[in-house]
Amino acid sequence: MRLRLKPLLAAACSRPARPSHFEAWLAPLVRDVTTCRRFQSHQSTQKRSEPLRILFCGSDEFSSANLRALHEEQLRNPGLIESIDVVVRPGKRVGRGNKKIQHPPIRDVATELKLTIHERDTFTGWTMPTNINLIIAVSFGLFVPARLLRAARYGGLNVHPSLLPEFRGAAPLHHALLAGRAATGVTLQTLDDRTFDAGVVLAQTPLSDGSLFAIPPGCTVPELQAGLTPLATEMLVSSLREGRHVPPHRAVGWQQQQQQQQQDGSASGSETPKGLLPDATAWAPKITPQMRQLVPPSDQASPAWTARQTVLRQRVIGPLWCKAREAHGKVKRVIVDDAMEEVAVPESDVFNPEKGLYKKLQIHRSSGRPALDEQGGEDSIVSVIFWVPHDSEDIYLVESQTAALKIGRLKIEGDKAKPATVALAHFESEVVEQNMIDAQYVLR
Repeated sequence: MRLRLKPLLAAACSRPARPSHFEAWLAPLVRDVTTCRRFQSHQSTQKRSEPLRILFCGSDEFSSANLRALHEEQLRNPGLIESIDVVVRPGKRVGRGNKKIQHPPIRDVATELKLTIHERDTFTGWTMPTNINLIIAVSFGLFVPARLLRAARYGGLNVHPSLLPEFRGAAPLHHALLAGRAATGVTLQTLDDRTFDAGVVLAQTPLSDGSLFAIPPGCTVPELQAGLTPLATEMLVSSLREGRHVPPHRAVGWQQQQQQQQQDGSASGSETPKGLLPDATAWAPKITPQMRQLVPPSDQASPAWTARQTVLRQRVIGPLWCKAREAHGKVKRVIVDDAMEEVAVPESDVFNPEKGLYKKLQIHRSSGRPALDEQGGEDSIVSVIFWVPHDSEDIYLVESQTAALKIGRLKIEGDKAKPATVALAHFESEVVEQNMIDAQYVLR
């Protein structure tokens, strides 16, 4: 029997070839090549990585979104991500009597995804699973020690919601809003073995191609976080696909670009829009109770107390508070219960001398340092001036002859919220004549 070899060979060649292991690994990268251009990487060739066995450390919704993105990539591309373990912080007791335990959001996400969970509030004395070859920390709060980074073949990565080195620290979203930034982005960096936010920048949202997240007027921290989350998850997954976690690491980002241009003596190929150039000296320390004071200590007011700046702080880090002495002598905390408003004094009929009066109130300011006296450790007392209308429940904290801060409701410690005029009546204050008020209305 004579065989016709050519037709057989042609049929064999026409069968769809089963993709190789490498081709299956490469497919997601080819599919998403357009998204990879939305941030700076300068990665000319893809680095090879062994399948990743990730130890993910997180806490909040931002880190939970990144964990979900990694898990989706694991299901889609097991040749890249083999396994994910999750480190979570212990829950905290909250509520009346501290009877309820509130766990960080990421614990529920890890449980839902059926991932192995390690609950740790310290890494001291803890032995990491021996198969882990990459640590990823996102909004975690605990420092990952050098011994763990050395034990993982690829060290550690961190996704930070700012344009590092701008806003290094625990609260980059809050400080971006407090600083009045018009736009911001995200950064993927290595985990430094000595300090937070000092690693090599591996990828970063570029300044000049429209990829930055434009911060809308009146933006809140949750809204800013929601806007940056897609940029962060995309950057993390795409960077792993490209092998940017594989040494040697190449630094990128706006600061690296500036330094290179200075060395080369060249100008930028694309100018950064005015107001979008980050500030490498800007830090983002943790938000403390002292920062939430209605009139903070002078070393924390930047540069000085104003009604506009206080409205911004209430929106970003509120509710704000102060302490004052009640008529019967006890110092109590007072919380501003609702939104405040800056008012232009000359343009408002509210400040008609026949429609109200000025009252001076002494409030207690705390620096956060240890107690300096037996009455609660208040570091200083400052006199402020309120305008109290006769026919309104609102009061106005006076900044100057041109501006004031409208306050509608106050909540006194141990009581429910009340109209501001009703709450103010509980405290020691004295009526002052307008001609007795000097140019410096507050902070004296």
